[in-house]
Amino acid sequence: MLSLSLDAAKDAPRKLIAERGLTWSQGFLGEGATSSVLDAYHVETIPATFLIGPDGVVKAVGLRGERIDAAVAEALGER
Repeated sequence: MLSLSLDAAKDAPRKLIAERGLTWSQGFLGEGATSSVLDAYHVETIPATFLIGPDGVVKAVGLRGERIDAAVAEALGER
């Protein structure tokens, strides 16, 4: 799992990580409107969720809540 912050200030995502006890990898893009990552993945809203396989292929997009668990389980062959 990887989270990418589009906050202008580096302190904002760091505070969120500390408050919520997030344990997965975090990346900081800065002002999101200028990041090529947004264009590459066609991000139009935040949060944007992508399930990307080890081969780099996007397996699912727009996942929320329980759909995340189900998509990951399916990708891992647990369904």
